Amino acid sequence: MKNSPQIEPPAHTLEQLLKLHDEAFVRSAYKAILGRTPDQGGLENYLSQVRAGIHKAHILAELAQSPEGRLNAAPAPGLHLAIAQYAKHASSLWVRMFRWLGNASVESTDRQLRIMDNRLYLVEQAVAQQTSQFVELLTLPNQVARTFAELKAAIAEKQRE
Repeated sequence: MKNSPQIEPPAHTLEQLLKLHDEAFVRSAYKAILGRTPDQGGLENYLSQVRAGIHKAHILAELAQSPEGRLNAAPAPGLHLAIAQYAKHASSLWVRMFRWLGNASVESTDRQLRIMDNRLYLVEQAVAQQTSQFVELLTLPNQVARTFAELKAAIAEKQRE
């Protein structure tokens, strides 16, 4: 069973984009950077990256540095600076040297934390959806009773005519 993503307001800043999770993040990133909704292949690709713990800044950088992204002149405020900083950090000599020396465990831990954060978000969304459905089921007897009373009143009115 596929959960529909929670409707999020459009992200207009980098900070708003980075606060989003899962499918809402991918859809908003596409809208902010490419000015459109994602095609199915792009949605699946970037959603799998988010769920695999790829840093959101990396995904934003990929979208912005794509041929289509380079043509778009109005990305979210602060996005170009963040992408430049991410690209500089990811390719810096120090980062490569620490990875070479075996300090990749910190990066691996960060990635695992991003995966867990995204999974917790998905669980939270599923619980909210199930809670909403449960509340609907709890109110159903009241709705049936009101409908029954309305029908009973309508029948009584027809009988009086």
